[in-house]
Formats: sequence, C-alpha cells, structure tokens
Amino acid sequence: MSKAISQVPFAQNEPVKTYAPGSAEVKSLIATYKKCMLKNWKYQWLSVERTLRQKKK
Repeated sequence: MSKAISQVPFAQNEPVKTYAPGSAEVKSLIATYKKCMLKNWKYQWLSVERTLRQKKK
C-alpha cells in the first residue's frame, strides 16, 4: 500500500440549464443541431455521388 498523501479535488457539477423556449441556450442548441445535420447530409450526398459514378463506369 502506498504511503503517499494525496488530495482529491473537490467535486463540482455542471451548471443546470433551463432550456426555456426562446432562450439563448435553445437557440444555440438548435444552431448546433442544424450544423451537424447539414454536415451529415453533405457526407451522405458525397457518398451517393460516388456510388452513381461507379455504376456509370
């Protein structure tokens, strides 16, 4: 068993967000969601284009 004396950091929780309708938190969340969906759609479309090009050959 170790004889070292260690100090455990104090536990802190994240702040609780309300996500009330029309709040800045909701607007930020929706903006992030739309950004992720557009990015995902872009990669899906590139995959479809690649598949179509391969079928034409």
